[in-house]
Amino acid sequence: MRDAADIARIAEALDQAERTRTPMRQLSKSMPDLSLAEAYAIQEHWVQAKCAAGAIVKGHKIGLTSRAMQTLLALMSRITACCWMTCSWSPVPPSRARASSRRNWRWSWPSCCAAR
Repeated sequence: MRDAADIARIAEALDQAERTRTPMRQLSKSMPDLSLAEAYAIQEHWVQAKCAAGAIVKGHKIGLTSRAMQTLLALMSRITACCWMTCSWSPVPPSRARASSRRNWRWSWPSCCAAR
């Protein structure tokens, strides 16, 4: 198993990729020996870092709940992910505002963190 420093480094790389909107190679491709326990540890570190930075977990998303889909994708169980709510109150110039929305703010809803 990877040590705590490696786990932290990987979680920080995921966080930076999300913040900068920079693609990152899929972890299972760059680290084929990554265990499920290590993936959970990376996710936990990432969740704690995001919460420390002010993000709010608003719920959890459950996916692949049917046994047929799990079998099709070679998974042993369903997956869950944290759903985050972040609110960016940055002004949107009227020229870029959607016609259906005249508000001078926009919501930013990152979909989810890494699969749990």
